[in-house]
Amino acid sequence: MIITAIYLAMTFSSDMEVMFFNGDARVFLAQHGIDFDQRNALVVGFAMGFAVIPTIFTIAEDAIFSVPKHLSDGSLALGATQWQTLIYVVLLTASPGIFSAVMMGLGRAVGETMIVLMATGNTPILDWNIFEGMRTLSATMRLSCQSRKWAAVIIACCS
Repeated sequence: MIITAIYLAMTFSSDMEVMFFNGDARVFLAQHGIDFDQRNALVVGFAMGFAVIPTIFTIAEDAIFSVPKHLSDGSLALGATQWQTLIYVVLLTASPGIFSAVMMGLGRAVGETMIVLMATGNTPILDWNIFEGMRTLSATMRLSCQSRKWAAVIIACCS
């Protein structure tokens, strides 16, 4: 199924670009007032999603499946529906683990400096347009403190 979808996307991508964007998506966006840079925040969002979501998913899955079976069995035995058991017992009991999974994912996203640096183009201008490049905080710190020896130590410890 996935291989078929990839094959169809590769085969018909040029036809779809002609059909939806008159042959060139970049020109189409520029004609509608949207500046487009090849290395932009949207690309970073997709890359960070692929990097972070597996971490969040596996830790949250472990938290949900580590809820003791007797808690859900007791809830069902007292007359709660499966949805009520899921919402009020399982998710409530697993919520610290789910919160930890999200925090671990955010920590990984902050630590993935190279993905962001390579995908944004290290543009020193920050704009609200997701199709424009940007510069990360760690890259800005590194570039502004190049001559100081202690800055290299701080960057090396934080990265």
